[in-house]
Amino acid sequence: MNQDPVVQFTRLPQDIIMEIFRHVEWRDLLHVRQTCKYLCKLTKSRTVWLNYYRAYLAEQSFRVGVESPLASYSSSELEAWVLKRKSVDLNWETTTHALHERRFALEDRRNNYILIPGGRWLLVCTNDNSVLCFDLDDPGMKRSVLTPPNCDACGFNSIAVDVDKTSPTLKFVMVSYYDVCVLPHEAENLDILFWVVELQGHGSTAYLKANFLHSFQATEIDTTTRSASLCGHLFARVLQTQRFQYYIEVFDWKLSTSSVHQRAVIFPSGTVSQKLDSIELLPDHRLAVITPTNLFVCDIGAITEAQPTPPTIPQDATQPQWTLSHDGLDLFTHSFTIVDAESISLVSHSREKIYRLIIPRNAKQAPRLVEHAKITDCRVVSAAGARAVVKKDGVLRKVAFSSNSKSMTKPGHEIIMSQDLHQILSNPRSFPNLIFDEDTGRIVFSTSSYGSIFVIETCSLPL
Repeated sequence: MNQDPVVQFTRLPQDIIMEIFRHVEWRDLLHVRQTCKYLCKLTKSRTVWLNYYRAYLAEQSFRVGVESPLASYSSSELEAWVLKRKSVDLNWETTTHALHERRFALEDRRNNYILIPGGRWLLVCTNDNSVLCFDLDDPGMKRSVLTPPNCDACGFNSIAVDVDKTSPTLKFVMVSYYDVCVLPHEAENLDILFWVVELQGHGSTAYLKANFLHSFQATEIDTTTRSASLCGHLFARVLQTQRFQYYIEVFDWKLSTSSVHQRAVIFPSGTVSQKLDSIELLPDHRLAVITPTNLFVCDIGAITEAQPTPPTIPQDATQPQWTLSHDGLDLFTHSFTIVDAESISLVSHSREKIYRLIIPRNAKQAPRLVEHAKITDCRVVSAAGARAVVKKDGVLRKVAFSSNSKSMTKPGHEIIMSQDLHQILSNPRSFPNLIFDEDTGRIVFSTSSYGSIFVIETCSLPL
């Protein structure tokens, strides 16, 4: 019986080879690249890495894509983008050295900063009320002034952002508001400012540019803004009076002016003295509220025309759509939001556990609080969709957990850092204000004892 002739792989039609590459694991593809010049060239084709890019995004609904139109990326740029994230997948579950530690000093210690999804752009509020932008992909952390200072204001600004996930280019609305208690003579020049921020350019020369959109004055004397959220045309904030009374204002910021507000006021608990930890505006005109003992989901109700004056206190509690008790769970403010066609999930954590507050898009269906993961013998610092950063004995550790089911997880793998950083984190009074980007493995944190922000790279590109 005659045997079929052996066909050399490189003599197969190119379209067949490319179809085979679609089903090859990325590390195997890098090994194929080393066999000959012909296959090396094919493994660097844009089609190959476009397939890997799309497969990566399809793995998890919360993954963040490229920041510029996909057509603007070359084959080598797509390859670097995919391999960086695959490296995070590979290295997050192993002990690694902090591959690159960077630090920059701040003029104050308010620790007010936001890491834009995608992990490249860090926005930092300063004591002259400007907003600085740091490019963390740049080795020198190139910085620019995103919004100008307001030295006439007798307060300090904070920011919140709403990323436009439909835009092919990174674009978001940013609100700058003042979060400190003010006296009557200090209320001038404390406008709430709205900016649209868009990516300009591409690659290493890209930068963020802010254009002014709108502003209005909504300064309520003797109050402090404890939390804020921005979603579409709505801006919400939690206000605390000097008598420790709490209430929420929701503005249609596009229609509000300094003389007439388009506003709804919410009192989400039976007593206005109950602390409100954080809020999150949800799609479909709803608001999630976290207190020390309950989770509320409220319908915002009618946004009506109102004079720019504080509401009368006390008032009857706003009736929530749903109330979930978590008394005794020591639930911290949520740190990550996942939105899909069926539900909105707010990822929160206590000292050792990670939870999801799952809110169905259908308002008739009840939300539920699900214990997502338990990390033993440590303290959770920050959590995202399927990864967390924890602290144990002054050491930061990386933890991975299932994004689809409850899991028990060990304290994770150590991030080996310099002695200076280890000493800072070992200080029991220096619990870090930490955020991290799940896709790039980039960690940003500061502590109340040091006027600096630290940036740690945990993963490198594979060989």
